[in-house]
Amino acid sequence: MANAVYLISKEDYDDTSKNRTNVFRLPLPFSEEEMKELQKTIKEPRVSDYETCFEDYEIDDNPDFNELNKFFKRVDKLSKVEIDHIETIYRARKDYYSFQTTYDDAIDILEKGAYIIYPCKDIERVTEILVDEEFFGVISDTLREYLDYELLSKQLLNDGYIECSTGDVIKFLD
Repeated sequence: MANAVYLISKEDYDDTSKNRTNVFRLPLPFSEEEMKELQKTIKEPRVSDYETCFEDYEIDDNPDFNELNKFFKRVDKLSKVEIDHIETIYRARKDYYSFQTTYDDAIDILEKGAYIIYPCKDIERVTEILVDEEFFGVISDTLREYLDYELLSKQLLNDGYIECSTGDVIKFLD
């Protein structure tokens, strides 16, 4: 998805009865030339709409364009997989922890590599993967038949594994 903001003049933004035909699309990130063109085209620009690669990312109607551009320059360097990881990191922190989180925080975690994501919808499948990868040590096939995967899964949840609303399971490493 292309990241962009759609801008109108403050006058048009304040007067909702006007037909908003003079809309300027500014890609994110933007170049100095694109910003100069905006400044020539629209006086006191306000965001009327936007589209980003992140589901919950919000842009105010009068953002700091330098900060916005700085953030999307970071995003622009990321692969599709990394963007998906950021969404999972953000959602897990937002849904699971009680403190505020931002997409900037999620990018920082991604850059530090301080997480493991399992593309599984539930913790039981992650438990099976960890047993297969000998996370709990070498377990003979005979002994595996007696493992209580449900109990092991509950323990993983207690140890900080999070079932995320993106359909992944994530574990933060710090």
